[in-house]
Amino acid sequence: MQGQTPDRWHRETPQVLGAPRRRSVPRRVAGLLVTALAVGACGTSAGAPAPTSAAADGALDAEALTAEIRQSRSDWGVRRVQVRIHNASDEPVDVATATLETSIVDRPTTSDPARGRPVPPGRYRDFPVDLGGPVCPAGEAPSSSVLVRAADGREVTLTPGDPQGHLPRIHREDCAEQRVREAVRLELGPTVTAEQRDGRLVGALTLTATAVDPDVEVSVTRVDGTVLLLPLGAPSWSPPELLRVGPAPATAVLEFLPARCDPHAVAEDKRGTYLPVHVTLDGEAQPVVHLRSPDPLRGQVYDHIAAACGW
Repeated sequence: MQGQTPDRWHRETPQVLGAPRRRSVPRRVAGLLVTALAVGACGTSAGAPAPTSAAADGALDAEALTAEIRQSRSDWGVRRVQVRIHNASDEPVDVATATLETSIVDRPTTSDPARGRPVPPGRYRDFPVDLGGPVCPAGEAPSSSVLVRAADGREVTLTPGDPQGHLPRIHREDCAEQRVREAVRLELGPTVTAEQRDGRLVGALTLTATAVDPDVEVSVTRVDGTVLLLPLGAPSWSPPELLRVGPAPATAVLEFLPARCDPHAVAEDKRGTYLPVHVTLDGEAQPVVHLRSPDPLRGQVYDHIAAACGW
C-alpha cells in the first residue's frame, strides 16, 4: 500500500484483567490423577472409539466436513473471502490450508499456511483466501470447489455452499469495474481540503475522470455518499463537469459534511471511503463502481471528520 492511516485509528487490544487465580490441588488428589492418566495412556486402543474425521483410506472424511463461502465488510475492499470449514465429527481436525478454486477468477488461491488451526468438533473456523483476477464477462452461476488439507497431509475436496450469494455478487462487481476501467480512468485525491462555512467545517474531495477508449462515450452521472460522507446540500453529487468525459482529464469537486460524528464509526470503518460511482458507457448505465480512496487520502478523511465533529 502507498501509505498507512494515522495510528490514532488503530485500536490497541485491551489487556485481560482480573483473571482467576489457580487453586492448588492436594497432593493425594494429584497423585491419584497422575496414576489414572498413566493407566489410561498405557491402555490398548481396542476399546477406543474410531475417529470420525478420517475415512478408511486415510483421506479426510467428506461426510464430516463442509465448507461455506463468507465475506465480511473488511474483506470486501481487498477482494478476499473466508472459507468457513465446519467439523461435524467427534474429533478435532487440524486444518493447514484451504484452497478455493472457482470459475469467477483466473486461478486457485490458498489460505496462509501460517494461519492453519484446528477446527473443534461441532464448530467451524474461517480461513481467509485472497481472490485471483476476475474472469469476465459475468454469466452463468459460478462453479467452485474447496480443497482442505490437514496438518498431517490428509486431504478432501468439498463443494462449498454460498448461502449469501457472495461469489455471484463479487463476479458482477468485478466485471462491471473491469468494463468501466477499460473505458475511463477514475481517480480521487490527492488531498482533502476544508473550509469554514456557516459555522460548519466543509470538506472537499477531488474526482478526476479521463476517457481511455476513444470509441466509447463516457458519462459520470452520479456519485453517492457513504456511511461517513454526506454530500453537501443534496442526497448525492451530480457533477456537470463529468457528464461528457473526454481524453483530457475532467475534474469535479465533491463537497461533504460528516454523515456521522460518533468516533466508533470511524474507528471501525470498512467502506466509508469507497465512493459509489454511476457511469454510463455509450448511453448504457453500468452497475455501480466503488472507487477506493488511496490510503493517505483515507487518513485525511478520518482526520477531517474528527476536526469537523470536534473530537
